[in-house]
Amino acid sequence: TFREVKKSAMLTLTVVMTAAYEELVPYFDELMTKLTPYLLQDGTLPRHVEVVDETLRARAIMAIGRLAHGIGKERFRPYLEPISRKVAEYLKREELLEMSQAAFSYFADIAQLLTEEFAPMLPSLVPAAIKACKSSEGLTIEYRKSSEGDLALDSDEDREQAGMGMDPAFIEQKTAALHALGTFSITCPKQFRPYIEESVQTLELIWNYFDESVREQVVQTYQQFVESLNLVYYGGESHPDPVCGLPAKVKLAPEAHKMYYELVLPRYLEQIKSEDDKDVVVQIVETLADMCDCIGPAVVEERIANILEAILLLLNKKAPCMTCNSEAVEADEEDSDEVLIENLVQLLSTMTKACGESIVSQMQDIFVAVGNYLKPDKEEFDLEIGISCFGEFFKNVPSVVPSYAPTVLPLCFKHCTSGYDALTQASAYCIGVVVEKAKILVEPFINEMLQALKGAYETSTAQSAKDNAVNSILKMLVAYTTKLPLELIIPAIFQNIPLREDLEENLAVAKNLLVLSPEYYTSNPVHLENALMTCVRTIVDNACEAEDADKTLIGKYLLKMSAMPEIEATLKTIIGKMSQAEASALQKFMS
Repeated sequence: TFREVKKSAMLTLTVVMTAAYEELVPYFDELMTKLTPYLLQDGTLPRHVEVVDETLRARAIMAIGRLAHGIGKERFRPYLEPISRKVAEYLKREELLEMSQAAFSYFADIAQLLTEEFAPMLPSLVPAAIKACKSSEGLTIEYRKSSEGDLALDSDEDREQAGMGMDPAFIEQKTAALHALGTFSITCPKQFRPYIEESVQTLELIWNYFDESVREQVVQTYQQFVESLNLVYYGGESHPDPVCGLPAKVKLAPEAHKMYYELVLPRYLEQIKSEDDKDVVVQIVETLADMCDCIGPAVVEERIANILEAILLLLNKKAPCMTCNSEAVEADEEDSDEVLIENLVQLLSTMTKACGESIVSQMQDIFVAVGNYLKPDKEEFDLEIGISCFGEFFKNVPSVVPSYAPTVLPLCFKHCTSGYDALTQASAYCIGVVVEKAKILVEPFINEMLQALKGAYETSTAQSAKDNAVNSILKMLVAYTTKLPLELIIPAIFQNIPLREDLEENLAVAKNLLVLSPEYYTSNPVHLENALMTCVRTIVDNACEAEDADKTLIGKYLLKMSAMPEIEATLKTIIGKMSQAEASALQKFMS
């Protein structure tokens, strides 16, 4: 029907706005004109829309929230009060589960839009979210017929329970309410502080909820509450920059420390050992990695042995979520295993980055377990995981390179032309890391490394694998300048920068370019534009994830380069094609 088409269109619009909201900015006013009548019922709906049902209105609400989050608060401000007032009305009607879910989703978006300006809404929204988390509205008990074949109608006690019925929106409402609570705590940490105890008590009630989607969301909301308390202590805007090494130099705030080490982390570790749903365990692993990356070694230092024990259980595929035979595990088992193992690689990467060499002595069993992924009988995915892990170990704790590079490096040479792009990418990356961290140790293998990387570039169909090959060749150029055929290597490098897909690696490329003097480009002008563009994109493109210190270093290099008129002219041409915001960001680090 036409109404169903509209529902599908609104759902698609919400998804698009989540993935690529910037592209929808030019259509903001037109979209709001189309969406708001479904909510406000102001008489401006098209004539062919006879009835606005709950699903249609709910999807309009979620689409408006996503659009607001993307467009910015000043553009959305004229709509903020009337729409928020109308959406809040639906939280007062407990039976409208789908509308309640949409309302929590909308207010989570608005909280991210307004940050601390959102605080006046907390007194009405937090109790509503807590109530929704605890509510059983939408659940019904189903009864069997009596032995005589008739329904037993005399009393509930005399009837035999057959199961439980559930409104389709029941679980979505709970997960939306949990998401909203976590978002409120992060966006308004100081103002949310009075609600933290009751909110935590609510999570305790539903930690082992019967539905895995709720358990998964509880994991993330716990993380947000810990981070909220940490933000309150440190000023409310951002966490202090983490410092590598143990013991942690930047500590968790006292209240955050108490909640995390006495409640949250024990819950996480217990759940890894008992949970049979992989998605919940994936969320725990992702959460630990995020917290370690954001806060640093303070979130692992007191329970490193326990965390590594849990990781080992998962690496060896002995956790309940990887061994039990429930339908949830059997469905798409191979894909879900891969997602979980990939997240373990990320967690090991963030832990070794945060703790540095201090953690090596406690990781011997981990090294053995990861080494098992490199055995000759392993599939391509396992090989990719093993090489990826050791690449991160070599990068973050270089002391292990002499022990494990002799085993890992020959596999990298072999699999640079594997035909499996993810394995090729991991192999090319690992070679570059070893060159960067232990160039003298691997110098005897210059020819093998160069041939492997050349093969990776020529045979891979994935741009990210090609990017890693180019970056690793550039690292070889910096490490072994006088021992490489520069006339063949340098043109190939400059033709392929800036990297187009593996954008984070542009930072490494830009830093390696710093060794080249301005005079180099006067002799090789054909390389100039791509080199400048790589440096510029590293500064202005957030996807490159460069720290301000790195941006300053690269900006000073550009400033030095621009002292030469021909280089200055090329740089001005590049800047002329940038947006005003990008040009301002670049100027900040070139001044």
